[in-house]
Formats: sequence, C-alpha cells, structure tokens
Amino acid sequence: FNLIKEDGTQLTACDCDMIFMPSNNAGVARKGEQSWLIDLNGNIVSDHGYETIDNYSSDNKIYAELLGYRTELYSNGKEVSPIAKQIYEEASKMSISNNAKNKLDKYMLCSSLDPNNNDGYKALSLNGIGAMLEELGDTDSALNYYAEARSLGNDEARKNIRRVKFDKVLHTLKDVGDVMVQISQLISSSPAGVSTQYSSDDYQTYSN
Repeated sequence: FNLIKEDGTQLTACDCDMIFMPSNNAGVARKGEQSWLIDLNGNIVSDHGYETIDNYSSDNKIYAELLGYRTELYSNGKEVSPIAKQIYEEASKMSISNNAKNKLDKYMLCSSLDPNNNDGYKALSLNGIGAMLEELGDTDSALNYYAEARSLGNDEARKNIRRVKFDKVLHTLKDVGDVMVQISQLISSSPAGVSTQYSSDDYQTYSN
C-alpha cells in the first residue's frame, strides 16, 4: 500500500501492509505487527510502532496501545502520557523484597522504549537499576549503572556515584580505625617491661 494525493502523486509512506484513511490530522500505516502514525504527507511521525492505533475515536482523539499500556497521541506522534513514563513510575514504586525481578524487567523495558534517551527515561531506568543493586549490596555493579546513567546526563546518578564512593572511603577509614583499636588494645594488654635480648659479636644486650 502507498499513500497518494488526489492528483496521483505518491507520498513517502510506502511498502506498508495497510494504510488507513487519515482522521484527526493523522493516518495509520500498518507494517507487520506494528502500527505507525503518519502525517498527512505520508511521513511516519511516531517514535515507534504500536500494537494498535485508533484515530477514529468518538472524542476525536488518537489512542495507541503497546504492551498492555494505553496513551493518547498528538497528531505529530508524540505521546500525551508517555508509555515509558508509565512503566518507569510502576517500577520505581515496586519493592525489591517481593518484586525484584519484575522491577528490573520494567526498568529494562522502559529503557528499551527510549533507546537514545531522547526523553530521559533510559537514564532514569539505569539509575533505578543502580539503586536496586546498591540496596541489594552489590555496590560495584551499582556504580557501573550509575556511571552509564551519568554519561547520559542524569544528575541524580552523578550524586549517587559521589555518595557511594564517599561511603566506601568512610568504610575503609572505619576498618582502619578498628584495626588501630585492636592493636592499641593488644599493646595495652601486653606485660610491661618485656625485653628481648639479642646477642651480637660483642655480646651487647638490646631491649625492645
């Protein structure tokens, strides 16, 4: 299927399995198992394909569904309530104790819907995974995810890296302090005046 103008000029949306007539200033092109929103010039304008797009709704709005989530689309293809945002908010509210795997899966799904971080959800998801791993005690892996999120411009990830590294320094200093306390206690509990004699060639005696 192709979209053509009344004068027979072929527009740019081509090689589609099906094209539905435009409504609400947009049309729908079906490719394989996905539906894409197209503008009145035949250009694909949605950032990704959806399972279904309804641009014939009774309230003159365009609705799309993907992975069990529903959103409204503007005629330029942008989501009114981004599906990636819906998934991210669900993941962030999940507890690790009961839903660790589902929480991770949703973060990964959210990241896949914004692969270039155009809307910032990939960075948010990576930072969320880092927070999960940190809570589970794997700070080294958490730092890797924080670093990736920071490279995408996430300021919260930058703060998390600084905090984790500072905590590591404090933990190291605490360990050193504990060792020093043990050494001090060992010295104070040792018998006073203990001497060890060392014999040299001239038989002089030295005390420690």
